[in-house]
Amino acid sequence: MFWDAKLGEQKIRLKEVSWQQFQQLLVELRLERTTRLTYYRKRLELTTLKPEHHRLAHLIESLVLVLADERSLSAQ
Repeated sequence: MFWDAKLGEQKIRLKEVSWQQFQQLLVELRLERTTRLTYYRKRLELTTLKPEHHRLAHLIESLVLVLADERSLSAQ
């Protein structure tokens, strides 16, 4: 585990993680996604997201919903 002070993120890197284990982790964390998961060739990296990311994600989600409503589109 290491901390990237420049980005304000904390990361954990794991080796020899199977695709099935990764998929199961996604299922278990789906409602509580404060961590970004990256998987490549049996290597899994978990990164905590900064509070700014959450605010921006919520803002973008709100903008998309408003645009979809204005154009009578489904945003689901």
